[in-house]
Amino acid sequence: SGEQLEGLKRHIVDKILTLACPRCAQAFVDFDGCCALSCPRCSCSFCAYCLLDCGGDAHGHVARCQWNPRREVFSRKERFLEAQAQRRLRMLRTLLASLPPASRSKVLDYVARELRDLDISPEDLA
Repeated sequence: SGEQLEGLKRHIVDKILTLACPRCAQAFVDFDGCCALSCPRCSCSFCAYCLLDCGGDAHGHVARCQWNPRREVFSRKERFLEAQAQRRLRMLRTLLASLPPASRSKVLDYVARELRDLDISPEDLA
């Protein structure tokens, strides 16, 4: 239904496409080189790779995160942006796999503009 599609779109935009604090959902736009991110609103420390809420300090988790291929806590902005692109793809694939096949294409059509804005094509999600 239209309401379900709108809800899925909101979830995709707010929880997958937007890097946000896992605790308070504050959008996060700054990157200073450290992948142990800290929310300016609620002081949550979280992992830039998987968005795990690590309480007060995410450095230990970031160094061990399964999605951090170099096991580095500090990274160049290019690597951070690539990690975000990979995180989005992982989360989108997981969400799409949970939907009935007939719903997947409807959802992708409904968020096509947002995906295009981030250079994500439907082929990337196969």
